Amino acid sequence: MVLEDFRPWAAYVAIRSFYDLLAWINGPRSPYESNDCAFTGPEANVDEEFHKRLQCCGRLGILYRELRLNTNEDAMVRFVEELHGRLRGLDADFEWGAVGTTRLSVDFLGLPEGLAEGSQLLVSFWAWGDDEPEVFANLSRVISTLRRALGSLAS
Repeated sequence: MVLEDFRPWAAYVAIRSFYDLLAWINGPRSPYESNDCAFTGPEANVDEEFHKRLQCCGRLGILYRELRLNTNEDAMVRFVEELHGRLRGLDADFEWGAVGTTRLSVDFLGLPEGLAEGSQLLVSFWAWGDDEPEVFANLSRVISTLRRALGSLAS
């Protein structure tokens, strides 16, 4: 699997880990699927909160494979809360990476009219470092933590 935004950085373990995350999310053992992703490789850090020279960022769109769950407000709220809870619990001391979530409104055309309004989760992620290898080492840690968190929610 090669995605255009990730291609220039394919030699890094973090990118292969992201591909593995995508394969799992879209695989038969996952209750989720993805419909979007993007990545911006290392560039000058403009966030003064993180005292590192470089940053990278990306996004991943995730939704439940069972479409009606995406239209269940309680299920979506619980998904976001539990994901953030797991992320905090898995790597609480890590300071050079971050994950944020946004719920996007979606009309699920595969569901009957009147039952199709729902949302999907957009997961954004960042990593910082003073050089390219450090940025990607930190990104690897972010992706690994995200994979473990999603995996624990799926079981």
